Amino acid sequence: MLIIGEKLNSARKQVREMIENRDVKAIQDLARNQVEGGAEMLDVNSSAASGDKEENMEWLVKTVQEAVDVPLCIDSPNAEEIEKGLEAHNWDKGKALINS
Repeated sequence: MLIIGEKLNSARKQVREMIENRDVKAIQDLARNQVEGGAEMLDVNSSAASGDKEENMEWLVKTVQEAVDVPLCIDSPNAEEIEKGLEAHNWDKGKALINS
């Protein structure tokens, strides 16, 4: 069984605002808390945030991976956004997963 943290999702108003405001500390704290709680992978979704969707995903992936050493699940209904997330993913931290 793989435990995936699901709290970094822009469908949640608080996370959407963190992404829109580029709040590095808040995003990284949320990522760390999930890993400390046992998550072996983190789901990241920036689709509901305003602005450039691909840029948001790239920022979110890089910001999260600066703080934790687990792979990410790139979550979006948009293929271009997923592609940008995969390009930004640090593969030294493990294989990414796609969730659409």
